[in-house]
Amino acid sequence: MSFRPNTTGIISAIVMLASFGLNIPKATAETFDFSITYDTEFNFVPLEIAFPDVVPPESVNIAPLLDELPPDFQAALPEDFPSLIENPSFIFISGGGVSQESNPPFGLTTLVSSGFSLGITLESAPDPVTGEPIPISQLIITRANPNDLNLDLPTPEFSDIYSGDETDNVLLGLSDTFAIFNIFSPTEGIADNRGTVTIVGGEGVFEGAGGEASFIETSTFNPSNLSGILVGEVPIEFSVEIPQAVPEPATNATLIGLGIIGAGMLRRRFSN
Repeated sequence: MSFRPNTTGIISAIVMLASFGLNIPKATAETFDFSITYDTEFNFVPLEIAFPDVVPPESVNIAPLLDELPPDFQAALPEDFPSLIENPSFIFISGGGVSQESNPPFGLTTLVSSGFSLGITLESAPDPVTGEPIPISQLIITRANPNDLNLDLPTPEFSDIYSGDETDNVLLGLSDTFAIFNIFSPTEGIADNRGTVTIVGGEGVFEGAGGEASFIETSTFNPSNLSGILVGEVPIEFSVEIPQAVPEPATNATLIGLGIIGAGMLRRRFSN
């Protein structure tokens, strides 16, 4: 009996293995850039009212947060602005908004958001009745994660929800904002807000989504109202990466490889 190398089988095996390698699907994502403007209304209340069981920290080191300030906000800080805030004052902010368009991109007509804020006095003036200093300009640092402000509260999965009644699409995010609150009278105040939203997933077309959103807005509020209300118009710029469906691996090369193997086996059978 003689043995001959079955080159046909070897070649077919190589072709088949190569076909598997060539047909491994690669994950892809597409980036969608769009904007939506929301008419918003936010409530802000002292932390001790919103979360009476939480004990605020005695101090907060805001040095890492100050590095993230917009340049014009950094310019508004006093030269001796402290990086360690003693006896900090916290606020809980929550609210949302409705899209100005009846049919915004992806049907995201509604915004719901919340966060934890640290208020830091930039400028004060004497109270006309008591003479005590009262803040007339404050830097407000808001974080979705309360641990960023040394608050002992659970870390949320998300702080922002973008959705709509006429769609199954839901976009989830974690928002971080900086604002400067200026008080012009006991009943009149303006807040200049800058924020970013880190996209952390969603539903519908946004399942597994990532990316970022950003906004710049001006809101008004009533300083004399303990449970103040921020009313504003927020244009949000989205840049969302959405995973795309991956096509099934092609089988043509694999079938060709199997066919060559079969032909090789028949050839060896008839040649023995």
